[in-house]
Amino acid sequence: MQKTFLKFVVYELIERIARFDRLLNDCADEPEKVSPGLVTALARQSLALKTQLLADQAFLNELFTDTPIPDNSMRHWLKDEFGAHYETLRRMAATLTPLYKGTVLPETFLFLKEAMPTDLLADSPEVAVVATPEGEVDPLHGLRLSDDVLVSRLPLLQRNNPLGWTSLVRAFAVRLSKEAPALTAVRARVKKVLNSDDALTDALFAHSLALRLMGPAYYFASLADAVFQKDADFLNWIEPALFVGLNHQGMTAKSLVILHEALDRSKDVLLKCWGRDEDGVVDKDMLAAFFHAVEKAVPDKHAFTQKQFDRAQALQDRLAQGTLLSASPLYPTEEVAEYLDDVRANDKFSIYDALSRVTEYPHTPREVVNAGWVHKMERAPVWLYSTVAVQGEDYDGFDRLRELVDGYDGLLQKSIETSEVHRILLVTA
Repeated sequence: MQKTFLKFVVYELIERIARFDRLLNDCADEPEKVSPGLVTALARQSLALKTQLLADQAFLNELFTDTPIPDNSMRHWLKDEFGAHYETLRRMAATLTPLYKGTVLPETFLFLKEAMPTDLLADSPEVAVVATPEGEVDPLHGLRLSDDVLVSRLPLLQRNNPLGWTSLVRAFAVRLSKEAPALTAVRARVKKVLNSDDALTDALFAHSLALRLMGPAYYFASLADAVFQKDADFLNWIEPALFVGLNHQGMTAKSLVILHEALDRSKDVLLKCWGRDEDGVVDKDMLAAFFHAVEKAVPDKHAFTQKQFDRAQALQDRLAQGTLLSASPLYPTEEVAEYLDDVRANDKFSIYDALSRVTEYPHTPREVVNAGWVHKMERAPVWLYSTVAVQGEDYDGFDRLRELVDGYDGLLQKSIETSEVHRILLVTA
């Protein structure tokens, strides 16, 4: 099994633990909402969970060596240790969920307004987001959709995390998959090739439409969700199809290819931990026709395109610098400097022309979120190492991780908010 994929799984787990600690700290600051006794009890449980996770130090250290980890050790950790740790976290988070059901951040709706183009639907529904317990079933199964309100469910631990908001697009994609005429013609063929029931066919349609709307960020977020929900159908059928879809759209980032190949080598062990076999075979010719239909259902003007992903990849370096991702200059700095040198001595020099060359254009929330995911996928192994492998008497890796998560969440939220203000000013100028 690939250590690359195992690092991905372990990091997602420890980040969710850090996010729980953040919520607990928020509760401690509001004693009128939560009794101090409950906060203290949950803090003890969180400490016990982290201590138990770090107790397997030999296994965690092996993630960062060149020697392979035996499949039986991998299987034991994934089936017993990982499952037990996540179940403990899930129970703790469920205790806090009722406090946050109606407190979704305003930036979440700014993200959804741009990510879900409502003119793709015959009737534009209102959008509602409800915080739900960690580990609930994928919203593609059994989601309640009324005629007037599109309900999206957000795991509580992702409440402050713009990268976690990606999953909210699924509810919109479910609705779109039932209304898009372009998909009707290929539905029977897809179902026949997959030899699947309606639920799996519907899942492929909805996931693929969401991928078209969100780009690689959707692939990363959905894969993480599938591992935590033990969704074998996603690993067998949906993930290979989504990877083909990203190739079809020309979005093959290095981190995406590495993760896909690591999963491909790891899938058999992971599925056996869940009591399933590897049985997904993707017909690429069928998928090519399928993704052409998806492109008709979501044309370029509404989709997340290769050009936008290129901008997102260029943006992700700013996260390491702590710089907003909300806008970029229309012209490179070097080009502006060269222009000024050429025209400064000209009698007809205009300061307004010079200023126009330092104008910035706003980035979309989808570009911001994709930049965040690319950065996270490149840096997560380092963050994992500093959390679970670096030890010291006065060093607390989980505290450092929580501070890191707080910083990136705030930067991404502020970038989404600032880009919205920038767009409003451009429209009304």
